Amino acid sequence: NRVIDEIKQRRTSLGQFVKYKLKPGEMVIVNGNKVGQETGTILKLNRTRAVVNIDGIKWNVPFNMIEKVQ
Repeated sequence: NRVIDEIKQRRTSLGQFVKYKLKPGEMVIVNGNKVGQETGTILKLNRTRAVVNIDGIKWNVPFNMIEKVQ
């Protein structure tokens, strides 16, 4: 259980690190398991997830699945 808690805490901290680099209106890459990589625009930043517009559809995406487009 201790190892699992450490993994969860690390994932949360990485997500929060990404969150503070993002702003609404920025282009991002979403790494998904089923669809691979998709490009979208951030509409809103919530506490644990971002609302991302991908091809006209709004998705709630965890921050650990988001990368900023360079």
